[in-house]
Amino acid sequence: MGSPPKPRVVTAALFASFGLLAHHARAADVSGNWSGYVATGASFSGVSGTWIVPPASCFTKDHGRTAVAFWVGLGGWLERSRRIEQIGTASGCNPDRTATYFAWYELWPDRPVTLSFDIEAGDRISASVAVREHEVDLTLTNVTSGRRFQRTLTVGSPDRSSAEWIGEAPSIALARPVLLPLSRFGRVTFSGVTATSGGRTAPIGDRAWAATAVRLGGREELNVVPSPLAQGGSAFSLRWG
Repeated sequence: MGSPPKPRVVTAALFASFGLLAHHARAADVSGNWSGYVATGASFSGVSGTWIVPPASCFTKDHGRTAVAFWVGLGGWLERSRRIEQIGTASGCNPDRTATYFAWYELWPDRPVTLSFDIEAGDRISASVAVREHEVDLTLTNVTSGRRFQRTLTVGSPDRSSAEWIGEAPSIALARPVLLPLSRFGRVTFSGVTATSGGRTAPIGDRAWAATAVRLGGREELNVVPSPLAQGGSAFSLRWG
């Protein structure tokens, strides 16, 4: 697999784990690093969604490195969870105020892996995660460029306890994980969001499971609230900045 441009590698290498603080940071429907929707109450075998990579607003009062990640995934929400299977994109700002964009996947607690193909602000992304027994299928398509990533990996025991569609403040790899300041991203809409359980695929709002809206909050001036579900329970938006 070839290496992406240097700014992407530098930024991606600093991310400790996109899902690491998920269940430790939340209380009810408030999280210290997630915003979006979580489905529970079923054993999930798949999750999918589509979004447009937002431009990172790097000429603001914020200084230093900032980042925001958008992804779909399985597991990681419940207190007993010890794994997350996820794939998505990240937008961020470097200390010199240049923007950086890349795609990634992660089978937490393993480190995230940066994908080799380029993405840019405005690209339409479609992503999915599917599990069966001890295998995880990860797929991400840049609909705008036509490029597609697909990989099947072996996992001892995939977490099927929840399905997620999330915007996240990632953490960086220091002596201990530290949350990066959240990049100002304006508005991002997740569409075509579905989960699969028992061989049936349906939108987030389906009655077969419970959908919870998760607000990212708890830090000064930081409040990212998901919109109500739209389009028959298959779409919602996140807005900040």
